[in-house]
Parts: sequence; C-alpha cells; structure tokens
Amino acid sequence: LFNRFIRAIAQGRGIPLVDLHRDMAPLPNRGLSSDGIHPSVSPNGACVLTSAGLAYGYNVRNLISVEALARVRAALTGAASDSSAPVRTGSGTSADPFRTPLPLLDIGDTRSGEAQLAIYPCTARTQLGRERVYRVDVAAPTTLDAYIVTRGAVDVDVHILAGSASAASCVAWGDAGASASVGPGAVYVVVDAQGPSVDGEYLLVVVAR
Repeated sequence: LFNRFIRAIAQGRGIPLVDLHRDMAPLPNRGLSSDGIHPSVSPNGACVLTSAGLAYGYNVRNLISVEALARVRAALTGAASDSSAPVRTGSGTSADPFRTPLPLLDIGDTRSGEAQLAIYPCTARTQLGRERVYRVDVAAPTTLDAYIVTRGAVDVDVHILAGSASAASCVAWGDAGASASVGPGAVYVVVDAQGPSVDGEYLLVVVAR
C-alpha cells in the first residue's frame, strides 16, 4: 500500500519514479542477499546487466536507475514518449467520471470538482462540498479497497457506489478509507468534501483484492 501511495505521488506530481520494489519482487529471494536486508549482487559485479546478472537485486537497481535517468534526459530534450502508457479519460464529474484501470492512483483536488449537494443513504450524511468522481469496471465480483490521505484542514470522504454514479447507490464510505464487495460492472468512487471550507487536495488509491 505504501508503494502505491509513492507511485500516486510521483504520478500526480510528474516526478520520475524508480520502482525498486516492483522490479525486485520477481527475483530469487525477492532480490535480497542472505541477510534478508540488502540487495543481492552478481558474483561478476553489480554492473553486469546480462540476463544472468539481472537475477540479482543490485544489478536490477542499477539498470532501472540508468533507464530512469535516460528517460529524464530524453524528456529534457523533448524526445521522451509515454505513448504506450494508459491514459486517464473523463472530467471527474458524475456525468463524465474519470476512467482508469485498477489499481487507481491519483492526486486530486475537490476545489476543481463539481459542486452539488449529495445525500448518501449509506452514511446518513449530507455532503455540501465539491466532489470528484472516478469509474472503474470490474469483470467479476471482487472487493475494492479505497484509501484516501489529506493534510491540513482538508476533510474529504471516500464513497463507493455500485452500478451507477447516484448517491443512492452508495455501498460503503469512510473518512480515511472504504471497502466493499462489488461487481461485475461499473463501480464509482466519489471523493466528496464535507463543505466548501474543507475542500482541497487529496491522495487516492483504489485496489482490488
């Protein structure tokens, strides 16, 4: 979960990310040496980037670090391309929600969201602030876990709606997170503030399990 938040921050801020955890996880012993703490090193050296060398943690770290630096350099010269990366669509309203594959990772801000009164039966509360709406499509019944982090005076809640973007479809909510069994079909995740005075920036992670 912490790694997903790190990725969401990098994505939201447009910061280059070296995801060492992701690339070491498939390696023997997860790329760790016998002490279970430090990355392993090829007997031929940490800069051996052959298929045999890349079975070791430090070797993989060196490769993906160099690749990240190369992408930054290419970006500075205008030559970088992320055309193969998934692109989020939508404007974040109930009529045109953000659409993104799972896991959903985002930094958003309710101040630029849709202003509407929302009454959620699942909470018996009325939300008076602005909202941002996301849609994910699940092919089979699953459990969605939504986590939200804010700072300062920002106070937003996260709601999971099953089947439609209507507040009446709410099946779970929380101040810091919510979980619900949903699907198959469309599922909406709504980040909604208590009122205009507590609208603001949030960090959102939604995963399936």
